[in-house]
Amino acid sequence: MRGLFLIVAVLFCTDIAAQECKIAHCPVILKDTLRGNRKIPVEIFYPEMNINDHNAIAVRNNQRYPLIFFAHGYLMKGSDYKPICDILVPEGFILVFLNSETGLFPSHKVLAEDVSFAVDEITRLSLKRSFILFDKTDSKKCLMGHSMGGGSIFITANLKNNVDAIVALSPLKTKPSSVQAASSVEIPTLIIAGSNDCITPPGEHQVPIYNFSASHYKTYILISGGTHCQMGVTSSKCTTGEKMAGCKPAISRNDQYAVLARYLVPWLGYFLKGEKEEGVCFDLTLSADNTVTYMQSKPLSASAGKTQ
Repeated sequence: MRGLFLIVAVLFCTDIAAQECKIAHCPVILKDTLRGNRKIPVEIFYPEMNINDHNAIAVRNNQRYPLIFFAHGYLMKGSDYKPICDILVPEGFILVFLNSETGLFPSHKVLAEDVSFAVDEITRLSLKRSFILFDKTDSKKCLMGHSMGGGSIFITANLKNNVDAIVALSPLKTKPSSVQAASSVEIPTLIIAGSNDCITPPGEHQVPIYNFSASHYKTYILISGGTHCQMGVTSSKCTTGEKMAGCKPAISRNDQYAVLARYLVPWLGYFLKGEKEEGVCFDLTLSADNTVTYMQSKPLSASAGKTQ
């Protein structure tokens, strides 16, 4: 019966969330004058109206979208996360991928500071008519990251008071400590891990972050058979590292992507767009899904639409 409930939940979510749009792309180099004119390259992916679809034009005319700032994993960059982009941009989200600290010896603290600066600078630039995102962004913002980026965004969250949610995919226990940082982060938090992750084993990394998180609305999802590099990553460097470490997935890459889509879309829709039905969808799917195990501070639907 549980499988039947999951099918019903997925169909329900598809009915309320499915959208279609073209993905537009723009690279931008930000400059932080307060840190020695530090250059921070970012890649922006955003929904673009399909001029051949009159219905799409009518729906998306003057529409604004939440901003998601994404911090990458070790030796990776924004373009390595195309599956995440493909999942979220068509659903009406703008993704800003950081491309700093991509070398052999990255600083988790500096990456966190870069994300913090990007949040403020992209917000400022979006008010300018000459900027690509002018009149396209709303006030809601989310921090998202993978591996070292997933840990670093908890440090970022301690630097910001204008961020509404945080999503961490296989977050690393960073230096400074993402576990300690999470203890001061009260915004809604979603952590997704893979049971076959031997790069950042969940019990050593993701579970402590979840346990110490101060969020009133926190959820931890463990994908059965999932791995570190199947968290929406296409980087060959990541998969090579996994093989060298002896990581073996028990599910396919596409199956893990499907699980990500199943939860990222309704969770973000609820907290960033205020779509109450997406909270119900998230809870219904989670309770019936035998491909994951989870911990949750409280069901989203129990908050009666409150998204604080």
